[in-house]
Amino acid sequence: MSNHAHPVPPPHPFGSPHPAASATPFAGNTKCRYAYKDCQNVRSSKQNGDLHTLCEFHRSKANTIQKLYARKKRHLRRTLKAAGITPPPPRPRARRVDPIPYHNDSDSTGDDGTSNNGSLTEDDVAILRELI
Repeated sequence: MSNHAHPVPPPHPFGSPHPAASATPFAGNTKCRYAYKDCQNVRSSKQNGDLHTLCEFHRSKANTIQKLYARKKRHLRRTLKAAGITPPPPRPRARRVDPIPYHNDSDSTGDDGTSNNGSLTEDDVAILRELI
């Protein structure tokens, strides 16, 4: 083996290049996350120093579309109100669905309270063969 010291790479601008070993949540992950096309631009920074999801170009584009949509929605609401029509209530936001609870096989019991260790009886096998 050589006794020469290996050169130390310069520090990464956002901390460690490995996100798992990093103290900052966005280290090494600064590429724009535009969904419809691969964008090589750097994500823009928030006022608090965190990173937005998109680069400045795609943020500006998304904000413009959002403003147009909001303007159309307000115009429709005003038109309906002027015509004396009650606008429909706002749609409820989607709720996060809890995942299916974990089933622990070691604690499985049947509906009748008897233990079910997962093995099939001869009758079960016969029924399955008829079904196949």
